[in-house]
Amino acid sequence: MIKTCAYCKEEFDAKRIDKNYCSASCRQLNHLQRKAVELFGVTVKEEHVKPSIDTSGENVKTVLPEIRKQEEQNPAIELKKEKEYKFMPSKFVDEVGTLYKTRSIKHTHNLFSNDKLINKNLEWVNVRLRCLIEAVLFISERKSITFMDLAELTNSFIHLIKSEHFKKLPDNYPFKHFTTDFKNKLKRICVENEGDEEVPLKLNRKLKIDLIVYRCELRDVVPKIKFSELTFKSNTDE
Repeated sequence: MIKTCAYCKEEFDAKRIDKNYCSASCRQLNHLQRKAVELFGVTVKEEHVKPSIDTSGENVKTVLPEIRKQEEQNPAIELKKEKEYKFMPSKFVDEVGTLYKTRSIKHTHNLFSNDKLINKNLEWVNVRLRCLIEAVLFISERKSITFMDLAELTNSFIHLIKSEHFKKLPDNYPFKHFTTDFKNKLKRICVENEGDEEVPLKLNRKLKIDLIVYRCELRDVVPKIKFSELTFKSNTDE
């Protein structure tokens, strides 16, 4: 039975009465044409470019020049192009980088030791301190924290400082004073906001830069472990 293809308008020998396309590719192109009209609201002229294909429908090369032309002429239907990345200078990032380089020269070698006993204490504290610093940085990006979560965070700092591992740290441990000072800061916030359900935990610029640098230094010597997987009391603590 000789029929005319519904897409390319060429005659072909149809083996079935319901066959309206001369090939699988013409059927696919006709489907794409209808979709283009639905999505973009464009009308395709009757002059189609017949694709060079095999009758099995493999290696189909879709050619819809009129749709492409109308898309290019109408900005409303152009696909959004990804914006080209443009480097934006940041004073904040520069300050973080400068402090990290300066401290790394002076303090990084004090985060581990050749003495096995001392190194065991350092590693125990470093892992937990990294976890706590990352938690503080994460929370500081939120509008507020529940009082219960703040209390748990504060207690973790308290247990860390009271642990035998922390007490046995060498005097040149670079985060010793910071850990104690920050624990006191959290305790003060807890006292001032006792009874509130939500508490804001905002960091000033300098403290945030310090914490980011401390986190980077600890990242270089200990792995990341989730808060829920750690205990902040040592085995010898009561």
